[in-house]
Amino acid sequence: MKKTRKVRESEKEKIMNPTVTVGPGEKAVMKCRVENLGTKTLTWRKENEVHPLTIGNHPFAPDSRMSVDHNARTSEWSLSIMDVKPSDEGTYRCQISTKNGNHSQQIKLIVKTIKVTGDEYLESGNTIKLMCNVSGKPEPPHNLEWYKEGRHLAPDARNGLIITKKIETRVLISVLTITNSDVNDSGEYTCQRFSMNFANRWVLRSALNFVSDGEVVREGGREFQRKSKCRFSKGVFNMS
Repeated sequence: MKKTRKVRESEKEKIMNPTVTVGPGEKAVMKCRVENLGTKTLTWRKENEVHPLTIGNHPFAPDSRMSVDHNARTSEWSLSIMDVKPSDEGTYRCQISTKNGNHSQQIKLIVKTIKVTGDEYLESGNTIKLMCNVSGKPEPPHNLEWYKEGRHLAPDARNGLIITKKIETRVLISVLTITNSDVNDSGEYTCQRFSMNFANRWVLRSALNFVSDGEVVREGGREFQRKSKCRFSKGVFNMS
């Protein structure tokens, strides 16, 4: 009967931090420690992907943002991802293979999200409220800035421009309020959070476009006329 050798605990990988949270455009570093690795090879993988991201000291995935580093003194293996994107979010595994099978531990990468919400149609003269939510762990960012057509917006109550901020359950909420709106308020508004470490920035854009009186609007397969209403659209962009 063939004898099987038990894998020593020191050969197994030890995760330094099971959850890593970063914002878009920032750098993510995931670490695990493997002692007495010997001739075995450590690989980093992302869940649900067929090919490994790294094999030993070398990147395998065709993504120049990824790199691997081995600190022989501390026995730490680090997977780094530069300029993190929302699509990078997921579960990553630090894995070694032995005669008794594969041994792995997982790290969850969380990419902070930003959302802009608002009414799709508003009557001219009504109050417009654009809300930007930014989540983060262990805590959300401290500030968000609003811009119109690239111009920084500061609160101006006399001209009907109000910006409020509050934090709820690890979410920073910033609300841009425009009172007594009219066609002059048309344009592209951005809620923006700059990364402290990179030139990249995470931007959400919302467009306010006032429809002229009598303009024909097509919606849901039908065409009809609208009177002085503001059409609101939104999108998410990762700007460099």
